[in-house]
Amino acid sequence: MAVRLTKRWKLAVLRVRLDLSGRTPAVRSTLTAFPDGDERQFWDRRDPLEDFGLRMGSVPPRRLRVAAGLRRAVESTLTDELRMEPSLWLRLSPPYGFLGVVPWEELGSRIHLPVLRVPNSLPVAVELGRRWSIAILLDTPAGQRWGARHIRDILHQMDVQMSTPFEVDIFVDIGTYELLAADPGFASAPNIRLHMPTHDLEAHERRLRRKKARSAARGGDGKDTVDAIDDRNLVWTNWTLDGLHGRAVRAVHIVGEGAFHGEIPMLTYRPRPTATGFTDRRFAPAEEVIRLADMTGATLVSLGSPPTRHSDAAVRMLADTIGRTRPGPTLYCSLTGDRDAAELVAAHAFIADARTLRYERDHRNPFASRSLFGYIPPETVVDHEPLSWPVVPQALADDVATVGPGRTPISSPSPAAREVQGRYDREDTAPAWVASALRFVERNRAAVNTRSLAVPNPRDRARAEGIERALSEIEELTARYSRRQ
Repeated sequence: MAVRLTKRWKLAVLRVRLDLSGRTPAVRSTLTAFPDGDERQFWDRRDPLEDFGLRMGSVPPRRLRVAAGLRRAVESTLTDELRMEPSLWLRLSPPYGFLGVVPWEELGSRIHLPVLRVPNSLPVAVELGRRWSIAILLDTPAGQRWGARHIRDILHQMDVQMSTPFEVDIFVDIGTYELLAADPGFASAPNIRLHMPTHDLEAHERRLRRKKARSAARGGDGKDTVDAIDDRNLVWTNWTLDGLHGRAVRAVHIVGEGAFHGEIPMLTYRPRPTATGFTDRRFAPAEEVIRLADMTGATLVSLGSPPTRHSDAAVRMLADTIGRTRPGPTLYCSLTGDRDAAELVAAHAFIADARTLRYERDHRNPFASRSLFGYIPPETVVDHEPLSWPVVPQALADDVATVGPGRTPISSPSPAAREVQGRYDREDTAPAWVASALRFVERNRAAVNTRSLAVPNPRDRARAEGIERALSEIEELTARYSRRQ
């Protein structure tokens, strides 16, 4: 899928992968672009793993870097031969191990261009609502104050940088809540809502009772929802969903410590926002983060790596895993590097408003720092200046047609999704169930598209067409029932 995106938008791409063909494993990288409209490879090189701070094995790395020789090659080519390129796109070809943790975005400060990662999923997620609504979930270790400072910095930067109207729902641990509530400089407003952690268990149990009641109304016994009302893994999720009161958000920003389970990156968090101590921790892999984002209806997911030891590599890899496979933008930011949240909010503003780049007026490039990276669908920024690309030839657009009736291009929303989007263009937000249904369809459609293109045999193609019909029916039902709202 990333190959088709590259060709469709004629991107300058740095492709990186592990090369195990030689006696010594290495990192192989290739730079391609379309300077005259046709694809051209500028070079293909191998660099030792050690030049990136990597080594063979499954031990998670701590400090990685872009190899000096590769950095000089990219800088030379972009400066001398590709001066007119508006951006550089990074394509990581799996399996690539811990290469997703390397701070590739530091190349941006050398070439003075945005460096963005190419996702491997289509279609592009459909945005609903005219406001930039964001839910912030933050878990700070007991006795630390950085969480409250991060919240205050985000709100200040949104006031400064966002040209789109915004609203923020804040869900934090009890210690951070008390710091914010006691701060005379922090005040909730109609568009800023600080939710009380002490309501967490009540909200959790209320949502589970509703699920059991709905199951019983369908003739079930409630066992198909949650096995037990004491399942505390869902407290943060249910507290968040209950606090949003059925409203969808367009973005979810999650900040917490990271850890590896073997080679699998995970977020770690206390079981309840009111819990104290660190003897009982929960672990959330990428699938759980994606599920939370889908349930809130968010298109954008951003993960913040806290200023604590040994968390950064895990959070980076988690963001890389989510961004590569989930439709919609994904951001990573380091609270240590982005101390005032200016780069994080600049990236949110970049995505929130497709035609007014505040960072351009402020000479801020949010994608040219090792403190932040983003998986950004090219369609999301195609109208941006200076990120503008040639008009796509119709023949090429037709070439990326998907499976299923009507053969809608896989990068475009379906007619039913466009109908839903148009219905909420003038509304502040959309109902969570509407946005969540679209996220479900987009994620499953992306998986079907990826599989059907990878293995195009008749049986798999027929199966993909059957799944596509079912997903189209879900979209049409969503459009039909949203008309009754």
